[in-house]
Amino acid sequence: MASSVSLDAYQAPMASSIGEVEQLVQNFYLPGSPKKIGKIQETLQRLQRSAEGWQLADALLGSNDDKVRFFGALTFTIKINQDWGTLSPEEADSLLMRLLSWLVYLVSHNESALVVRKLCASLVAYFLRPQSAWDHCLRHVACSFYHVHAVPTESLSRYPSTAGILSNLSEAQAVAMLWFSSMLVEELVKTDNDSMQTHKYYERLGSNLQDAVAMMRHCLLQSSQNKARLCQEGIKCFQSWVDYSHRAWVNTAAALDPLKEITQLVIPSIVNEDTFEVAVDCLTDILTNFCAFLTTNDLRSLTFLLCGEYVEQRLMELKSGNYDTDHLAIGRLLLAFGDATVQDLAKNYEDMNSQQILQMLHSLLTCHGHAVAEDEICAPALEFWNMYTEFMIDSLFADGEKKANWIDPAIKHCLQAIEECWVKLRFPAQEEAETWDSEVRIGFKAFRADVKDLLQASYTLIGVEILEKFANLALESLEARAWADLESTLFCLNALSDCTADEDPVERTLVQLFGSPMFRELSNNESMIPAKTKQTAVHTLGNYTAFFERHTDFLPSALDFLFTSLQAPTLAVAASKSILALCSSCRKALVSELGTFIRQYEAFLAWPSADIGTKEKVIGAIAAIVQAISSEEDKIEPMERLLLFIEADMQSSVTVAGVGQPENAQSTALCALRCLASMGKALQAPDDLPIELDGDTPQNTIWDHGRGAALQARIVRCVEVLPSIFREDGEIMEAACDVLRTGYKETSPGPFVFAPEVTVNFVSKCTLDTPRLDYVLNTACVLLSSHNSDISTRMINAANSLLIHTLNIIHLLDVDPAKDPEVASSCTDLTTKLLHRHSNLLLNPALQSPISDLFTFTLRCLPSTEILPKRSAASFWTTFLLLPSSQDQQPHSQPQYPPPPTSSPQTPTIATITTHLIPSLASALIHAIAATASRSDLDALSDPLKKLIFKHPRAAKQWLEAAVTDEERFPAAAAEKVSLGERKGWVRNVLSLRGAKATNVAVKEFWIACRGAGLGYVS
Repeated sequence: MASSVSLDAYQAPMASSIGEVEQLVQNFYLPGSPKKIGKIQETLQRLQRSAEGWQLADALLGSNDDKVRFFGALTFTIKINQDWGTLSPEEADSLLMRLLSWLVYLVSHNESALVVRKLCASLVAYFLRPQSAWDHCLRHVACSFYHVHAVPTESLSRYPSTAGILSNLSEAQAVAMLWFSSMLVEELVKTDNDSMQTHKYYERLGSNLQDAVAMMRHCLLQSSQNKARLCQEGIKCFQSWVDYSHRAWVNTAAALDPLKEITQLVIPSIVNEDTFEVAVDCLTDILTNFCAFLTTNDLRSLTFLLCGEYVEQRLMELKSGNYDTDHLAIGRLLLAFGDATVQDLAKNYEDMNSQQILQMLHSLLTCHGHAVAEDEICAPALEFWNMYTEFMIDSLFADGEKKANWIDPAIKHCLQAIEECWVKLRFPAQEEAETWDSEVRIGFKAFRADVKDLLQASYTLIGVEILEKFANLALESLEARAWADLESTLFCLNALSDCTADEDPVERTLVQLFGSPMFRELSNNESMIPAKTKQTAVHTLGNYTAFFERHTDFLPSALDFLFTSLQAPTLAVAASKSILALCSSCRKALVSELGTFIRQYEAFLAWPSADIGTKEKVIGAIAAIVQAISSEEDKIEPMERLLLFIEADMQSSVTVAGVGQPENAQSTALCALRCLASMGKALQAPDDLPIELDGDTPQNTIWDHGRGAALQARIVRCVEVLPSIFREDGEIMEAACDVLRTGYKETSPGPFVFAPEVTVNFVSKCTLDTPRLDYVLNTACVLLSSHNSDISTRMINAANSLLIHTLNIIHLLDVDPAKDPEVASSCTDLTTKLLHRHSNLLLNPALQSPISDLFTFTLRCLPSTEILPKRSAASFWTTFLLLPSSQDQQPHSQPQYPPPPTSSPQTPTIATITTHLIPSLASALIHAIAATASRSDLDALSDPLKKLIFKHPRAAKQWLEAAVTDEERFPAAAAEKVSLGERKGWVRNVLSLRGAKATNVAVKEFWIACRGAGLGYVS
């Protein structure tokens, strides 16, 4: 590399070769095929990285084409990052002089911003080299500009102070210095904050702080001389330094003091039209991300500015619906100030400025237009008021019974914000709403959800007063037939439904509301009532089911409205949900009307709104009323009537399938099964039923014979017939399983409490080709869990049948979990469930071969790359290793097999199986941890490892050491990262932990080491 400093002394490479490079650069920026551009880029990158790259960069910076000069500056950056280590100290000094010479030269010749900024990037790259000694970089650049040539580092003390130099620089030179200063700290922010090298950078940059502050002060004081560009760049530079200081000196506030002086120069820049945008952006960023940087004096200055006429005028424009960028920027600045000072604003209730700012924040909720669609500021303003309310709640609970003086005035602000939000909740007219795109719809929905949060938080502070306010508002809106207002009010009441308690003021308010003619009015189809208002009213009934449970006399009008709404397709889904909620909560009060409900359901089936979703909810609602009938025998007749509707759908699906309409047939069949599952869920005994601890609980047997048994047989037939016809439909299979599951949690006989054989027969008919086979097998798992305490022969036989079928599926998978990971996981989960109560089934001599395949299968799951099989297998082996080793320690519920004939192989025991499989288990666990496991798998894999070490320490020592020392089987990639001695040391460490929780930490360390990080174990 040339060591001279003068531009004139530089000797460029051959002109022809440089000319060719220039032509390549120019061609690179011309339109062309991706292939051609790619080849040019590859050639240029090769030239940049070549040994002649330094000379190439110099030559290209002398070009007449600014794109070529940009490429030359870029080449310097690449060479510095790539070849810094090859430079001697003298060459590094010479390089710095070359870069400064070019910077001074190009800036003085009015170079474009693109090239100057890229050359500044090269200087930043120079500063960030670890061995760079360029400490006073900002002053060096300033002195070089002042001298109009690059000056040596040792001569910097001969020049005037940096502040004195700055007054003699041109605007272009000052701007270039600001760019360099900004880029310097912006690049430092990207470095690793925890590294020692970064802290050295911080120390070196600290010596430049005074120069940076002098530079920013000089530029910001030029606003009176109409040098807008200098002021703008000065503010941007200040913002970069504040962002850097947030990282660098977060624990040394004193070091920030010189930089803090600049804030008082930035704040007045807001009222200057030339610097408004950058100043507002800078202060908003500081308030949002680093408000601790601002002094009390800074906040006071901002308060006076925000309360001034300039901001007031822009807020008035914003409030009138002028969402110009500048007006929105002022709104966001105000919100950032509110967020940063929320505690002071709330507590200083006697301070005029604080109260004025709070009123300004209120005004952001009252701007013209619909929220999100037109009004862009109300959603972030609502976030402030949610924060304000949360601070009040925190303070109220922190103060205990003593309430601070500022709480009551703050509550008034909270109420005012709620009233302002209530207006913003209104939906537009249908014609306008149809013009909203999906993004606006999602945003408006999110705004409503945030209002709901505000209401629920406010109820903690205000109590029933807010409920009374909205209940009265609802009645006023109803009387005025102001349907949009009524919808907003009902939305607010719905939000408060979870907050209200059974207390007199609440009851009086709700009695007044639900005793009004509101639902009768809303049932009037002749009135032009928006569908959204009716829909929200439907939700109101579903949300206040607890009230109707206490006041059943209000049920008739509510249910009349809901069944009327059920006729409208736009309301049907919401109406069916509320019908289900009301009938489930008030089931006992509705038993006398059961016949009416069934007749209403029959009429409903003819309506266009009767689809899968609505039918299953309404029939579930009626079934919930059936469940409330005290006599089991009296439940049969209404259940038979409901089952007829479902059987009609079943028969219709079979008929339609026979005439070649598979989609309609599938839909009808799915509807039948989902309605059946909904019935089963609704017929489950409520969770709040009292448990009789004394005396024998009578066992109902009506479902074991006569009409009860016949009814159950019809239900079972539905579950069996439809999946057999639609055997390739996953939804049908899943719905059938849902029907089976409804009876598992019941403790008394019932129509959906089937014998275990029903589930076993269903599962046994499923093959590897059955869709949703994993869900079917999981259903069998649920059966076993629900019958965990059942020690009957019937249940043992069912478990044995499930085991045999599972073993058959594993055989069909060729004992390879990778063929269907989900099914593999479900098979493993099912066998794990069997281990809990029926582990002796694994000792059946007749099943030794398939049982051997089962163990092989689960061992293959452990090192699998699939998450589900891996975790299921880890659970299986954890459970297996916890089994008692001795035959006489097995639970009495285990089936006992007769002794095998003399010629048969010896009957296995848990102990012999464990001894035989420990080597393979140890190897599989080590392979999984070292190679295939993800970080989230480690806790699951640690469990069987801990049990292995705790239960079988000697065998674990032998086979874990064998697993980590077997160079042929231990993963090669991990072996390159972790030495043999380190692996042995890790095994000694985990053995010493004896299965304690710290094993998880050791496993994680080994996992990290196998992927390239160091391991601290001594060999």
